[in-house]
Amino acid sequence: QGQLKALGSEVDTSKLYAQRKDLRAKLNNAETELSESKRVKSKIERELDGKVTCPDCGSDFIPKSELGLTYNEALQLKEESEAEIAKIEKQIESLNKQITDVTKEISIAEEQSEKRATLKQRIENGTRKIANLDHEDKLNDKDIARCNGEIEKLTKQKKENTAIANIDKKLKQLDADRKEQNKKHKEIEARYEMIAFWQFNM
Repeated sequence: QGQLKALGSEVDTSKLYAQRKDLRAKLNNAETELSESKRVKSKIERELDGKVTCPDCGSDFIPKSELGLTYNEALQLKEESEAEIAKIEKQIESLNKQITDVTKEISIAEEQSEKRATLKQRIENGTRKIANLDHEDKLNDKDIARCNGEIEKLTKQKKENTAIANIDKKLKQLDADRKEQNKKHKEIEARYEMIAFWQFNM
């Protein structure tokens, strides 16, 4: 999230594309105007190249001017066309710079947009992984609780088994004692029977 904030707010590249399109249209118009102004200047220069100086009065004039200009008018128009050409060339230079700047802005905006999309994808993947881990943790908690329950059950069962084993052991011991006592009783009875026999036969 911090990296997304560092990229700043998302730039609407559609506005930048529209701006560049408008600038290119202005550039095309300016280049057309420049071509036309240069064409006019060339015509004027050809007119001036054909000037003739009157040998009587020393005045310059353009015989059979295609543009219907006097020599002085042609000179003035040439200066005006040169000024117009310089103005248009400056305008074209400015438009080219603006187009370059906007293109750079578009490139930066698209690069940031791509980075933003990549970061968003990483965040979504990370969030999904965290959710999966949380789910696995819950399943593990259930498994641990179940295992603990089984351990408690087995521990209780083990205690019961131990108690049963102790009782069984005690019963076996009691049975053995009983058998031992029965043996002793039989020995005593046999002695009494022997004594009674001898007493009867004496």
